[in-house]
Amino acid sequence: ETLLEALTAEERAALHACGESRSVPAGRMVYEEGEEGDSIFLVLGGSCESFSQAIVTARMDQGSFFGEAGLIEQHLASQQWDLSKLFEGLDAGKRRRRPTTVVAAANAKLLEVPLAEAERILKPNREAWAMISTKGSLRIHKLHHMKAGADHIYVF
Repeated sequence: ETLLEALTAEERAALHACGESRSVPAGRMVYEEGEEGDSIFLVLGGSCESFSQAIVTARMDQGSFFGEAGLIEQHLASQQWDLSKLFEGLDAGKRRRRPTTVVAAANAKLLEVPLAEAERILKPNREAWAMISTKGSLRIHKLHHMKAGADHIYVF
């Protein structure tokens, strides 16, 4: 099941109401590593890939999402968690900055939703929030290992 499938019709409508639709041609960049980021992206069609150090770190197909690192950080900060271990190995100044570059692998239709609105709409849906938290944490963990020079990388 994808994130979009886990959402109710009302949640999808609420995301569309506060989000911005974007069409991104294949090969075109959605955002670049290091850019400030205050939104999450839902993949409504096509696919995207994230890269760091010229290595593909994830592929996001229709129904998936990306840009969730800021959402996870925002949530953990609101819970007064110590984020230093979670983001260890990533440049300290890059929090709230995109940790990877994302490019449309195929013509992509995206919905860009501000983090605060995404959290307000998605957090009450336990299944959707668990997907974002789990997949996002795994992506951050993988990126940390990659940047720390691990000898093997898992693609999620």
